[in-house]
Amino acid sequence: MQPIRDTVLKVVSSVQPAPEVARDDAWVKAQKENVRRGLSRRAYEDLRIPPRYARKSLANFEGHDEVKERAVSALYNANIFLWGPCGTGKSHLTCGLLMHLYGDRIEYQPDRARWDKPKGRFISCPDFLFEMKARIGAGESDFAVIQELLALDMVALDDFGASRVTEYTQEALAILINKLYLKNSNGVLIINTNLSLEEIAQKIDDRTASRIAEMCEIIKVDGPDRRLRGL
Repeated sequence: MQPIRDTVLKVVSSVQPAPEVARDDAWVKAQKENVRRGLSRRAYEDLRIPPRYARKSLANFEGHDEVKERAVSALYNANIFLWGPCGTGKSHLTCGLLMHLYGDRIEYQPDRARWDKPKGRFISCPDFLFEMKARIGAGESDFAVIQELLALDMVALDDFGASRVTEYTQEALAILINKLYLKNSNGVLIINTNLSLEEIAQKIDDRTASRIAEMCEIIKVDGPDRRLRGL
C-alpha cells in the first residue's frame, strides 16, 4: 500500500495555482461598470446603502427614461433634488445615481494593486437626525454628525424632511443644508423627498428652500406608487 504521505504530496503537486487575473484596462473598465450596475457588494458597503436597496441601479430603474436621463445629465454639473409622490422610485434613482458616480470616480492604481475611492454616504434624513440625538445622549456634539457629512466627496440624503417637525429638526436640517450650500463646489449632493420646495419653505424655512433651489437641479419624479402596484 502506498504511504498516505506520498499520496497527499502527489495530489498537492498536481494542483496548479489559479491563473492571475490580468488587471489591464479592460478589467478595470469591467469592474467600474459592475459598480455602476449595482453588482458590487463592496461598493454598497462603502457607501452604506441599506440592504433593501441592494442592486438598485440606473440599469433597472423603472421610472420614466426622461427623468433618469435628465438626472444623469445633471449629475456632473450640479447637485440634484428629486421630489415627487411616494413610491415613484426616488430612493432607487438616488442609489443608482450615487453608484453611477462612484463607479466613474474610483480609480485603480496598478503600482499599489489597490483602488482609490471617493468618500461617500447614503443616509436617510430620519437616521441623520437620530444620529445627532444619539450623540447628545452620549454627551457628545451633535454637530459632529454634520461635520462628518461635510468631509465626504458625495452625499445622498434620502427622505429629506420626512421626520416630525420640531424646533430641533427644523434647526438641524437648516444648518445641514446651509453647510452643504457653503461647501457646494467641493462635493456632490443628491437629495430626495416627498416635499416640494414650497412645502420645504413651510416645514423648515424659506432660506433652506431657496438654497436648495440655487444649488440643485430640481427634478420631479412622478408616476404611480409602485409599492401599491398589484394590491
